[in-house]
Amino acid sequence: MWRWLVLLVLLGTTHAAEPSCPVCSKYDYEVSLLERVLSNELALKNTLEKISETHAKVEDTLKAIQVENVKLNDAMTALEVKKIEMDERLEINLNSGITNVSEAVSEKMKTNVQVFVAKTEKELKHTLDKISETHAKVEDTLKAIQGENVTLNDAMTALEVKKKEMDEMLKINVSEAVSEMKTNVQVLVAKTEKELEAMKEQIVVPLVIFHSRLHINGKHTLIANQAVVFKTVLVNEGRGYDPATGHFTASVAGVYMFAVQYCPYTASHVFVEITHEGKPLQRSYHYDKDSYPCVSMQAFAKVAMGEKVWVRIMYSSDFWHYEAEAWSSFAGLLVHL
Repeated sequence: MWRWLVLLVLLGTTHAAEPSCPVCSKYDYEVSLLERVLSNELALKNTLEKISETHAKVEDTLKAIQVENVKLNDAMTALEVKKIEMDERLEINLNSGITNVSEAVSEKMKTNVQVFVAKTEKELKHTLDKISETHAKVEDTLKAIQGENVTLNDAMTALEVKKKEMDEMLKINVSEAVSEMKTNVQVLVAKTEKELEAMKEQIVVPLVIFHSRLHINGKHTLIANQAVVFKTVLVNEGRGYDPATGHFTASVAGVYMFAVQYCPYTASHVFVEITHEGKPLQRSYHYDKDSYPCVSMQAFAKVAMGEKVWVRIMYSSDFWHYEAEAWSSFAGLLVHL
């Protein structure tokens, strides 16, 4: 039975062939081989454990048979001793009976004793024959078990050799696969870096810029929270500025710079802020009682696509605009994506 089991285990090892499928991954062969090696190693381990368990049971059986063999030998020796003792006692009794009893009684007793001795010898011989037969069977069983034990040991040695060969094959294949994967990863990283560099070179910040001013000369009175509408558009790349509302709407998300120049009317308090979605980015105040100075302010903001930026009056103020020398204007520029 064990010979057949060992033969099945040794013949059960499969050899993987590298797949010829053109669309399969280049690592399918290594993965398939690794899975089969691990499966064979697990089956080998289970077989070795069963063989070891059976070997232990055989050893225990051998020990029990040896003990029984010793007991049989002891029983045979005791029977031999018992027979000798009976013969000696019989001889003594016969001699004593011949001397003390009559000749007729002695002859009858001798006959009876001889019959008893013959019967006893026959039974003893039968018992000895059975013991010898049992002993011979035990010896044959021991020889057969020893032969199977040798076969099991040879099979275990062959399995250990096969296991070492499989371990070596697994180490070699895994090492080669890891080395190839490392090389492929390095090539992929280098290629990706080059592609990223090329993409960075191709990225160009789109041109988004606007500049507009008031369109009528003279004084412009504005009330609190009013949006300043600069209707004369000088530049509007990206078409984000709306001259009807004074709002700039970002068509591209990014970092913007905004600038405002305003000219307060003489002796007028002016309160101005740049607002982003209703929240102030920058504020300014100016007052001059004798002239028409022009004041500027700037602000930077990260603006998402669709958000609005405009100029708003905080409190009632008067602007001055004169085409020849004093402009009130609003401008913006995308500086970074």
